[in-house]
Formats: sequence, C-alpha cells, structure tokens
Amino acid sequence: MPDRMTHQQLIKLVAGAAAGVFETDASGRLVRLSGWEEITGQNPSEAQGAGWLEKLHPEDVQRAGEAWKSALDHGIEYNTEFRVKVQDGSYRWYNARGVPEFDGDGNVSAWIGMVLRMAHRMRPTAVAPVSRADPTAVVAIHPAALRAARAMLGWSAEDLAQEAGLSRSTVRRMESDGAKQSTQRSTMQRLMRTLSNARLDLLSENGTVNGVRWLPHEEQRATVVPFPDRANRA
Repeated sequence: MPDRMTHQQLIKLVAGAAAGVFETDASGRLVRLSGWEEITGQNPSEAQGAGWLEKLHPEDVQRAGEAWKSALDHGIEYNTEFRVKVQDGSYRWYNARGVPEFDGDGNVSAWIGMVLRMAHRMRPTAVAPVSRADPTAVVAIHPAALRAARAMLGWSAEDLAQEAGLSRSTVRRMESDGAKQSTQRSTMQRLMRTLSNARLDLLSENGTVNGVRWLPHEEQRATVVPFPDRANRA
C-alpha cells in the first residue's frame, strides 16, 4: 500500500465525506468548487473571490473571511464554523476545513478543503455578561472558537502563548478537537483576559465560549454575551 495519497485520491476521499468540496491555487483563487451550488444556489463563478461570503450569515462574514485570509497568509489550516443561507432561504450551520499542499521547496502550491453540515448543533442558552476585567464565569472554550480567535487576530500559537503567559503546548492542547476541557481556572482566566484585551467579544453558553467576534468600536470593554436567539439562527 502506498504511504502517500495522490492529489486526485485525496480529492475523491474528501468529496465522498463532505457536503461541498473546494480546491484553490496557492493564492486562494477557486479552481474547483462542488456541492456549494446545491447548498446555496450560488454558482462557482459567483463564489469566486469574496463572493462566497455573500451566502454567509452577516454576523459570521467577517470572522470567516479573516480566518481564511490568515490561513492564506500563514499557510496554516483553515477550520471555521459559520451559518450558510441555503436555497430555501434559511440558515444552517456548516464547518469549513481546508489544508495547504506544498511543493518540493516547501511553498504552498494549492489548497484542498471541504464543507461539512453540522446537524447536531444545539441552541445555546443566554448567560449574563461577564466583565472584561474579571471573566470568572468562563470555565472552558471550544477548540474551534479558540482557533477562530487566533485567526482573527493573526496570531500564531506562539504569539497567543506569549501574550497570555502560557506555554505553546497548552495553547495547542486547548485547540485540539479531541482535548478534554480540564484546563485550570487560572489558565482559562489568563486566556480570556488576553482575548478580551485584544478587543474580541466572547460568545458563551453555560460558561463555555463557543464563538468570537470583533468588539464594536463604540464599546469600551469586551464582554461575554449570548449567541443570537433561535429566530435569527434558523
């Protein structure tokens, strides 16, 4: 058995597991997009450039776009959750993941990614705002939310670790999808204060941060706030 899959074998495998598949050149220009038109009604030419963002929920556009730009700029994995406007006009949650391919010189030569339907995403419950200066109500952060925060800020794992006074291995462990949320409270508070000081709002349910967004310019402090209610989340 060969120890490495060919490009076409990888595409075939991804296509068999995902609702949508995308492939781009090194600059991020789409060269293949399947499944997206069936989901959204938007054809590949309309999705080129930033066109695909038009089918995302307005509250998710900036985060998804900036995370993609960060992935392109740094040659890192793209892994972001967002709401997509499907053909019946409602919004559904999807997870988009992309990985870079490298040439013999170590340069990014292409991107391969997939879009996965999140069928079991639960409606979060509202919680009281948590002060930026004392985020004691936060006890955990979802790995995808932490990756999204870092992508929005354009920080590497080392950057975040240094800003928060943590080890790189701690940040990587917290970003792992298989990680158990057993982080010490003092570590979590350092992380929350760091993200809040970087002007991010932390979207929380039951003490767990499940999403992030930029703090509006007119506000003077960051807070942990509830997700939008069911009426806005279809």
